[in-house]
Amino acid sequence: MIKEINIEHALHNSRVQLFMKFNYDAKAIELVKTLPGVKWSQTVKSWHIGYYPEAVNSIKHVFRDNDVQINIVNNYDDVIIPRPLNLKKPTDALPDLNQTQKEKIKQFKYWLQSKRYSESTIGTYIDAIQTFLRYYASKNMNDITNEDLINFNNDYILANHYSASYQNQIVHPVGLKSI
Repeated sequence: MIKEINIEHALHNSRVQLFMKFNYDAKAIELVKTLPGVKWSQTVKSWHIGYYPEAVNSIKHVFRDNDVQINIVNNYDDVIIPRPLNLKKPTDALPDLNQTQKEKIKQFKYWLQSKRYSESTIGTYIDAIQTFLRYYASKNMNDITNEDLINFNNDYILANHYSASYQNQIVHPVGLKSI
């Protein structure tokens, strides 16, 4: 029986996969084939399964009684996932606003107008707040916290390499008035 397996996260056929790399061993292959959804890649010359958060643990579980060392070569976050060609900008991937969010944005727009903000500023702020709310579409608006704003900044604004001025355009309207 083999002594070690290297697990590498990589993109294959537009999906993140966990590749199990090891020297040929009939017993190891027999165990690998017990994993749900496992496939052989002729291109990579390796067995692989689709990524899911517990995938590594599933692989470890299969080999638990065989004294096989599992080496994790890289992590899911190390895989560069290209943006689909039909997405021209990151907001294209965000869900649409629900009716409650649209109504709150309308109220926010009226509030900005009552404070005599310029139409240009209002448009910028409305666009920014729509992006923020679309990012948290699955979350009740009343449950959005300052920590969510920080996460949005890190996971959306910085991850998509937006400018500091864009960051301010998002943060400022959120801080102006509770939506």
